[in-house]
Amino acid sequence: MTRLLTILLICFFCFSCINRKAFKRKYAEANTCRNDWQYKNAVDTLHGTVLYHTNASFHCGVLASASQTIIRTNNNDTIRILWLCNTNKTFNTHEKVTIYFSQRPSFSVSPPVQTNQFDCIIRNTYFGTITSLSNSNSANGH
Repeated sequence: MTRLLTILLICFFCFSCINRKAFKRKYAEANTCRNDWQYKNAVDTLHGTVLYHTNASFHCGVLASASQTIIRTNNNDTIRILWLCNTNKTFNTHEKVTIYFSQRPSFSVSPPVQTNQFDCIIRNTYFGTITSLSNSNSANGH
């Protein structure tokens, strides 16, 4: 019985280490891609469709965080919107939205830790807020 328990514990620790290494590798790859993001400023309001959304990883305080939303605009561009300190407004895939751009802040901002398939594909990155065009319980930034 003791041997079985020991073997189970060893297996648990081995699998735990393997998963941790895989996560670190994936996160390192995402950070490499994030270094290629091109931060831009825009002044016009745009409309589009949400392809992906994730909220900020933590509330703003000493450090600033931002949610990340990938949007296909009505002009057929695909862009990333970072919304400062957005930990609770969510958007569904295929939801129609309006984008209100803001200037890139002068301080460092942490996008969500969660990686996604768009990290290395979409480079055009803007700061702003987003409002849902539907009457659902989604976001209402303005």
